Amino acid sequence: MKRTLILITIVSASLGFSLCSAGEIPEDVLVKLDRIGAEMERAALVNDYKSLLDYYTEDVIIMADFQAPVKGKKTLKSLYEKEADQRLKYHSINGLPEKRWESDGLIYEYGSFGMTVSSKSDDKPKGYYGSYFQIWEPSGSSYRLKYVIWNLDHYPC
Repeated sequence: MKRTLILITIVSASLGFSLCSAGEIPEDVLVKLDRIGAEMERAALVNDYKSLLDYYTEDVIIMADFQAPVKGKKTLKSLYEKEADQRLKYHSINGLPEKRWESDGLIYEYGSFGMTVSSKSDDKPKGYYGSYFQIWEPSGSSYRLKYVIWNLDHYPC
C-alpha cells in the first residue's frame, strides 16, 4: 500500500493542469503549475525520485487511504528509496483537475486521476484511479506541494 501512496502522490501532483474559472488564479501561476505538473510526470515515468523531491516543501504532509500520514520530505525520500528497491515502473499517468482556487497565497486543487504501474513483485501493470486534494505553496518564483490527500475509488485490478 505504501507503493500506492507514492504513486498517487506523484499522479496527483502531475495533474495540476489548467482547469479553473476565469480570474480565480492568474494565468502566469497556471502556467507555472502546468510546467511543474509536466516535469513531475516526466520524472515519475523515468523513476527520477531525486527530482521529484524538489517539488515538495520540507514539511509536506501526504495522507493516503488506510495509512499513517507521511510527514516531511525526509520520510518521503525514504519511501521513494523503497520504491526504487521495488523497481516500481509507471506505465501511464493521467488526470483531470476539477477545481483550483487561491486563498491566503496558497493554491488549492482537487480532481481525479488514473494510472498504471508495475513492480518487481508483479510485472503485470495494475490500474488505479481515484480522487485527490492538494495544496501548493509559493517557493521563490515557483510552487511546491505542501499537502496531498488522495483516495482510491476501486481496488486495483
